[in-house]
This record gives sequence, C-alpha cells and structure tokens, in this order.
Amino acid sequence: HYDPVLLSRIVAKINDTSCTPLDRVQLLSEQMLLARSGVTSTSSLIELLGSYAHETEESVWTMISLTINELKRFTENDITAQKQLKSFARSIAIDQYNYLGWVPVAGESESQSKRRSIVMGLMLYAEDHDAIENAVRVFMNHTLEEIEPELRPHVLSAVINHSHDDSTVTALFNLYRTSPSAELRNDLSIALCSSRDPVFTQQILAALLDAKYVRQQDIRHWVVRLLQNPVSRELTWSWLRSNWKWIETKFKGDKSYDD
Repeated sequence: HYDPVLLSRIVAKINDTSCTPLDRVQLLSEQMLLARSGVTSTSSLIELLGSYAHETEESVWTMISLTINELKRFTENDITAQKQLKSFARSIAIDQYNYLGWVPVAGESESQSKRRSIVMGLMLYAEDHDAIENAVRVFMNHTLEEIEPELRPHVLSAVINHSHDDSTVTALFNLYRTSPSAELRNDLSIALCSSRDPVFTQQILAALLDAKYVRQQDIRHWVVRLLQNPVSRELTWSWLRSNWKWIETKFKGDKSYDD
C-alpha cells in the first residue's frame, strides 16, 4: 500500500514509460487486490488505470482487462455507474483501437493479435458504435472459419447482442450442435452465453438437459459462463436449483466435479 505522494511518483513513471512492462503489470495487480479487499478505493484504481491509456504491451493489456472486469462487479446494480465504466473503458482502449484496426497485418506477432482481441473486447463492452458496426460487418463478409480466431468470440457476441435478428442467433445455436470444430463450438458457447435476452437464456438452459445439443462434459462451461453474465445469472441459479436432482444423477460418477 503506497502513500499518495509515492503513488503519484510511480504513476508519473508509467506516463513517461520508464517503468518496465512487469512493473506496470505488478502495480495494477497490487492496486486491484487492495481495492478488492477495501484497503484502497475503486476511484483510486480508476485514476491509476487512466495512466495506462497509451499502453502497448499485451501483457499489460491483459491486466488492464482483468482490472476492468473487477470493476464491473461494483456496477452490476447501478445503470449510471455501468455507463460511466463503459465510457471509461472506451477512453482507455480508443488509441489502440484506432492503431490496431480490425484487420490483422501480415506477419504480425501473436502478442499483437492478442492485444487486438483485448482492445476489441473492451470497445465492444463499451458499446462503441464503430466497433459494433465493424464486428457485424466482419461477420457478414466472412465465414466463421475465416474470422481471426482471437477476434471470433467478440464478433459473435456483438452479432448476438446487436444484430436484432433472432434467426441469426438461432442459426448460431444450431451450429454449435452440428459443428465438428471444438474451437468453434467453444467460441459459440462464449458468445451465446453473453446474450442479454432472457427468453434466449431460457432456451439455452432447456438445451442443457438435451444431450443432442450439449455434451455432458461441456455443461459446466455453459453454466459457468451463464452465471458470469449478470443478465442470465438469476435465471441460471434458478435452473440449477430446479434441476439439482438431475445434476446429481448426471454427474454423480464424475470425479472431475467433486470440487
């Protein structure tokens, strides 16, 4: 825990890039844990994050994303705070969004591809209109196999939540059942579980009881992702309670579920 004067000096070094990437990751990680435990305030964490707007290292962007995800927990029941956090996330990511763009550069590093994925995820979380329009355009102009794997879950989530086309969402859900690609099924699951439509969430939960849609070993991934989504959490918790006997019967011999 740093005193305000020392912390301001450290932040100044972040701004003039004299801190190493490891230093920048460590500082953000420490302050996130201190805010989580109540030792420091979330407002001070947000102030610190503002110093990372010109960050270029993928490892640091990973920590930035984790920190914003941590801040989301404090805004779930406050629409005004949610809007403010989305606006803040956009302000952090916009420079890298404009720099990286949606199209991978030939021969670019894996680190840059991952950084693009993190930045696009933040811009879509912020509901930036340009990011949403470009994500939908990528979906419309490419097959799912052609979309950059790092970007595909974000593109699919944007389509599911912003296309306003129920037939497309249904088609993606059916594709999950029929696709032979485990990687594509995983991306589809991530995106489908991000839905903000309670009616569709009910359809997903009903499908979890049908082995024709979701294999037994994949059910836990769907449930965890639905619980992580604030919009579907209550419905999923109710489903768990209502179907607990089925869950016990289904998984009683599976040691991987003991914890």
